[in-house]
Amino acid sequence: MTEPRYKELTVDNMFDFCEALDAIGVEEVAAAFDSREIAQLQKAGKDSRGVGLVIAMKLAAVLVKGLPKARKEICAFFAGCLENEDGSPLSAGDVSGMKAVTLIRLLKAFFADESNADFFGEVAALLGMA
Repeated sequence: MTEPRYKELTVDNMFDFCEALDAIGVEEVAAAFDSREIAQLQKAGKDSRGVGLVIAMKLAAVLVKGLPKARKEICAFFAGCLENEDGSPLSAGDVSGMKAVTLIRLLKAFFADESNADFFGEVAALLGMA
């Protein structure tokens, strides 16, 4: 059996991601960001993709800490972002039934993906953080 692969993010995925962040706690997410650090990255010449990667990595740390509180929402989010090799969808139950090492690899791949870093960079720019 092959590991699932990521699809391109859609608006629905953004809403699912927001639900997961809400379940984790918006305060924990906000506390992960230091606007001075982001300003220093910009001053050092980092583009929005570089800033987005920093933001994505910080979000990854918050997500890992909040996994137990947001189990259902996180599984639903990743189910919406993934598909099987044959293009068939995954359910939240499929994600929750994965081997832990598979999910960890998928989490790392999600936050390392350049297009996701672009997304987080654009969100940071929209919020005036980049």
